[in-house]
Amino acid sequence: MRGLFLPNFEVGEIAEDDPSIFAANKIVAHDRYWFFKHMPDMDMKVIDNSAPFPLNVVRDIIKIELCQPLKAFVAQSEYDVLISHSYNSGFVLSLLRSLALRKRPPHIVIDVGSLNGGRSNPLQIALLRFALRSVAGLIYHSSVNEEFYAKHFQNVKRVFVPYGTDVEFFKPLESVPSGDYALSIGYAKRDYQTLIEAWRKIDFPLKIVGRTDVDIRGLGNVEVIPKVSISRLREYIHGSRFVVLPIGRDRYSVGQMTLTQCMSMSRAVIVAAVPGVADYAQHGVNCLLFRSGDAEDLVEKVNVLMRDPDTLRAISLRARKDVIERFSEGRMAKEIMDFIRSC
Repeated sequence: MRGLFLPNFEVGEIAEDDPSIFAANKIVAHDRYWFFKHMPDMDMKVIDNSAPFPLNVVRDIIKIELCQPLKAFVAQSEYDVLISHSYNSGFVLSLLRSLALRKRPPHIVIDVGSLNGGRSNPLQIALLRFALRSVAGLIYHSSVNEEFYAKHFQNVKRVFVPYGTDVEFFKPLESVPSGDYALSIGYAKRDYQTLIEAWRKIDFPLKIVGRTDVDIRGLGNVEVIPKVSISRLREYIHGSRFVVLPIGRDRYSVGQMTLTQCMSMSRAVIVAAVPGVADYAQHGVNCLLFRSGDAEDLVEKVNVLMRDPDTLRAISLRARKDVIERFSEGRMAKEIMDFIRSC
């Protein structure tokens, strides 16, 4: 089966593997791309979202890919399936195919943002319904999306597939972790205001990786670090005592990638109880949950891990076990392939 993949990010081609680059962002010569390595029957071609000026500027403003779907529309007859990663990369393609009354090859959307961010604007919903006529199916990583689909797009074929992490890449490193700091990760969809408010009452070092514009005035035990390579991020995760993820309350897929990566590395995670992680996080089992926006509750959960090493260890071990059994990249790939075949 020949597939065409349209990610909502840039992908570079390299001659030899570079572990500092995340798998989704590289095509290594003679190797299979990203999670498609678990699909031996799929020969996947990638058209990334790189675009020339001024199309790249327009794209960044309207948050919809333009150049990428045009390339895919022209080339679609060469493939057995088209897969868009996010509807940013799928909207224009599906709109063009609906206008052309084109439904083959099937177009699958891995919908990470609930189509238009889950907004119920009547004009947007009408346009989406028209565009989705040419879409064979939706795959989503957060079951909260189903509320939006059931309300507005009942007839669109869809399936919930948990996000999967590469458990061999994201595994505990051979060195003994220092455990002398807590870690928070992410540059978007994060409630760092609540995190900083909580940390004013916590006497333990915290590193925040991914953002340098967080206001940490008056906090000598908090360090902000710019976005780092994926291999360096693994080192930060491994070296931490535990991870805190103050994920935002968006009602669609957000936060699962970072959460499952940290869980896979056998770190205890304190994560906001938000819809995006409800399918992955079990309080007191594979993580600790705190009430979103509640700094006092976050302080309480931090104190649990600081004072009870047995709880920290039990959660850490269960976290990796759950990723291996339920949230692995291989399992995600199998379920996606099963859905593609059904379309």
